[in-house]
Amino acid sequence: MLGAPGSDCGTSWRRLPESQVYITDAKERREQDEINAEKGMSTKVTSTVSTEEAEDDRETRPAKHINWSDAMIDTLIAILPLYFVAFCVAAYIRDGTLANSFRNQAILQMAKFNPTIFPIIFTLIFAKFIKAVANAKLERGASVGSIQHLLGSRTLVSSVFTPMRLRTWSIVVPLLVVMWACNPLGGQLSLRSVSRATNVTVIDTPFVYVDPMQEIDLRALPADSDPSYNRVIDTSFNTALLTPASSKNGTQDVFGNIQIPMLEYLRLNQTADVDGWFYTLGRNLTGLEAIVADTIDLPQHRKLIYASLIGIPYIANLTISSLTETNASSSDDLSAKLQRIKQDLFGEQVMNTRLEFTLQSSYVYSDCSFQPLHVGSPLPSGDEGIYVSNNVSMNTFGNATDFVTNGAGLTIKYDGNHTMNSTSVRNIVFESFLAVNDVDLGMTENGGSTGTTYPTISEARCGLSTTHVEAQVSCATSSNCTVSKIRESKAPHQPNYLTFLDGATIPASIDAGDDFTIPYRQKLARELMSNFVNATGPPSGIFNLSPLESFFTYPDSPWKAAISGMGASSGQSNQLPINLVGDLLFSQRLTQLLNTYWLTSAEPFQMVTGIDLEMVESGESTVPLPTTMGTTFVEKIVLRCHIPYMAVLLVISIALFGMGMATAYLDATRKGPDVLDDFVNSLRHNPYVHVDDKLGSSMEDGKEMVQRLKHTVVKIGDVHPGESVGYVAIGTPNHVQPVEHLDHRRHYA
Repeated sequence: MLGAPGSDCGTSWRRLPESQVYITDAKERREQDEINAEKGMSTKVTSTVSTEEAEDDRETRPAKHINWSDAMIDTLIAILPLYFVAFCVAAYIRDGTLANSFRNQAILQMAKFNPTIFPIIFTLIFAKFIKAVANAKLERGASVGSIQHLLGSRTLVSSVFTPMRLRTWSIVVPLLVVMWACNPLGGQLSLRSVSRATNVTVIDTPFVYVDPMQEIDLRALPADSDPSYNRVIDTSFNTALLTPASSKNGTQDVFGNIQIPMLEYLRLNQTADVDGWFYTLGRNLTGLEAIVADTIDLPQHRKLIYASLIGIPYIANLTISSLTETNASSSDDLSAKLQRIKQDLFGEQVMNTRLEFTLQSSYVYSDCSFQPLHVGSPLPSGDEGIYVSNNVSMNTFGNATDFVTNGAGLTIKYDGNHTMNSTSVRNIVFESFLAVNDVDLGMTENGGSTGTTYPTISEARCGLSTTHVEAQVSCATSSNCTVSKIRESKAPHQPNYLTFLDGATIPASIDAGDDFTIPYRQKLARELMSNFVNATGPPSGIFNLSPLESFFTYPDSPWKAAISGMGASSGQSNQLPINLVGDLLFSQRLTQLLNTYWLTSAEPFQMVTGIDLEMVESGESTVPLPTTMGTTFVEKIVLRCHIPYMAVLLVISIALFGMGMATAYLDATRKGPDVLDDFVNSLRHNPYVHVDDKLGSSMEDGKEMVQRLKHTVVKIGDVHPGESVGYVAIGTPNHVQPVEHLDHRRHYA
């Protein structure tokens, strides 16, 4: 602050010489001049009120005892950081509870609001604390540098640059910088102390599923001669053929059943791990990992081939009886446990449910190879009704002794003597008739057609075996499941060369000599094969394949191909003999058809509608269903407290509260006026400031001076314009006290 000699606003006090007396008007000046002339003294003319007059007019006050008003305001401000303490306590108490509850939603909203208010509260309290400390130091006596350093360090940036500007260094410098750094830090901590997180509850869960090779008491099934039951089987089978490609080739069918990958296909494309597992879920590799994977030819995610067009039904068995098997508690305890599990699994707060379980399954695999296409003599015109349906001479392949046919060109020859005592796979011959024009057979030159039609027979020789597998099912949600890995089953099972055609699914508990089993085992292959080839009905003509045969060449839409002939008209066909698909594709697709028909035959209702747990519990299910223990991971979104962040926020908040209360104490016990912040304090005891009002007390605070002098005009300038050397001070420009503009051509003392 600028001040005149003799004021307390400069850097030191200066006593006026005895020869200088302050006067205020012309009469007193003349009288004083005469006195000074007699004494040989000079007179100093000023523009201020005389000391005697000033002292007579000045208001008097005692030193302050307790400053209650400032103390109360400071106390109210000091309480503000306790909001963050309450926030941390409330969040800690609610840690791990559901995030979408009303209280937790309020806490999360508070967390969003915290970064806005924390810097305001921090700055308000810490800046007032610094000023209160500076006032206390001033009353007790302190260096100008220390006080100015405190006053100049009331922001983060100024706390860094003020020591450089003042060239003052002490332990207070880094302490102030660290404290101000807590301002943005606390704002971020107040936001990040809580968040939404996923809480996973692990529940051991029994799962019930259908095993196609499970022992089935066929006596419980409706009679094969029952037309209505056969219609149900055929309807289920044809529904599977009509399903979209995404269902046929997906991890689940349209009914939500689990599709079992074909192990033989996986063996062709990847190598099992040390435990024999083949993984069906690939990884999306990028960057260096992708380069390394390409270098070592690491198997990536690929399209899978599934053993059937429909999958294996499954369901979590959350019933009292399923809990009783592993818990001997009372029925009431079991009911309560069941309710808790159901609430965990299906409650309103459940965000997602992941499932994992392992099942044992099996399927029939057909290993086929085509013979060269049999092309007969040209068909005479008008013989469209003639089929090569009586071409049933027994082929020596596989000791074929019997056959079944749809009467329209589809024939399956098989060994009727293959039984449970056989030691090799069952061989069959699959024959498909189709009339094809000479163009489609490539028998014309230059693409021209003679209109000649030739009968063709596609003959595939297949060996049927059973593949027993162990599959791990992983469900990303309760309704989105896939087989994540699969291997050959390690569990005891019947030899691979026995299939359901041999009666391998008839329970071992039934006497092998039972009147039921002997004839049924003998006719089982015939009944199933006969129903199989007739399941989709005959073709619409000699130029078309049946829907079952069309699946080999048009698997995505076999019914459309069979009905429309894919554009066939006037004796010309776009359908081609099925042997053109090759051995591998034919083997895979025949495998899918055979297993689909067996699944729909063994349990057509559960394949479509799912497993009925009530029937399972009551024992009314016609098919025994195995149970496997799995794990259910219940994901809920909860409120999560981050303890390290919260602990630091608590420390800062409590420190702010302490500083706020210290500020209240220092302001309450301050004896003198507050002179550190207000510009008006530069006018205190300034001889160049002349006011007409009564002078205030020296105990007057800066804010009180402002209220009293708010209309007084002041100016910084030359207060000795008439002297050779000017003097710079703040004064009240008027006719008594001139304050001239500063001039760069003039020198100032």
